[in-house]
Amino acid sequence: MVNEATEKNKHEHSEGVNTPSGGRIVFAILIILITSFNKVNAEDYSNYSSNECLNNVDCVWEAFVKLVANESDEIVNSDKTFSGIVKWNKTINVKTFGNPDKKQQDEFRYYLNKFAKITNSKVKYNQRKAINYLVFYSDNIEKDILVTYSNILLKASDGNSNLINSLYNSYNDSSDCILNIRHDYEMGGIILFLPEKYSNKNSIICTQKNVYLSFGIDITKENLSYSSLDQDKNEKITILDQLLLRILYNPKLKAGMRASEIKVFFNEIYNEEINNIDNWRVIL
Repeated sequence: MVNEATEKNKHEHSEGVNTPSGGRIVFAILIILITSFNKVNAEDYSNYSSNECLNNVDCVWEAFVKLVANESDEIVNSDKTFSGIVKWNKTINVKTFGNPDKKQQDEFRYYLNKFAKITNSKVKYNQRKAINYLVFYSDNIEKDILVTYSNILLKASDGNSNLINSLYNSYNDSSDCILNIRHDYEMGGIILFLPEKYSNKNSIICTQKNVYLSFGIDITKENLSYSSLDQDKNEKITILDQLLLRILYNPKLKAGMRASEIKVFFNEIYNEEINNIDNWRVIL
C-alpha cells in the first residue's frame, strides 16, 4: 500500500522546484562536462617507474588502494567478499617441513627477517606451539598437497578439506611456490610451499615475493609499471613495495580498516615514512 503522506511529500517537493526545464538541462550538461574534465585531467600513473611513484603521494595512494586495501577488481588472491587491510598483530611462529638445501632455507629466513624488520614484527623459528606460519619445502607440490602433508594440512584447518582443495586448485605445473593466507583481517595463519632447492632466478624471486605477500599485501592482474606485484612479472620487490608494507604496519592503521578511513591521514603517514626511509628500507 502506498503511503499517502510520502506521496504528498513527493508532490510538494516537485512543486517546490521552480527551475525551468531548460535550466535543468543546462545544469545537467555542466555536471557532465565537469565530470569528463576531471577524468581527462586525472593523473595516469600506469607508466610511472617505481622511483617516480615512490616520490608521488597520489601514485602511492593508488598503489595502496589496489594492493593493500583490497579494493581493486583485479586482485588475484583475495576473497572479494571482504575489503580492508590485513596485517599481523601477533608473533610469527614458524614451523618448517621437508628437506631444503641450506641455501634455500637461508634464503627464506633472510627475506622473512627483512620484511619483519620493515614491519616491526617478531619472528620465532622451529616452534611447537601457537604455530601460525607453516612452510613446506617441496620438489613435488602436487604430491605433497594430496599425500605427503595432507594430514598436517587437515589438522591446520581443523579437519576442513577446503584448504587442501584451495591449495590444489591454485597449483599448476609451472608453480614454484604456493601461498595460502587465513585471516579475519588480523592475520591468522600462513601456508607456504617453497622450492626445496635453491636453483634458478624464478625460484629465488618466487620465494622473495611470496614471503613478502605473507605480510598482507596482494598481487594484481593489472599492469602496474611501478610495482613488482603484477602477476605476469618476475621481478624483485621494489623500494615502493617496501614502502607499501611500511605504511600498512604504521601503528595508526588497524586491521580491517577500509581505504575511506585511511585516506584521512594517509598523506601524514606517507610523509612520516618517506622522510624516515633510510632507517627502515632494506637491501634485497
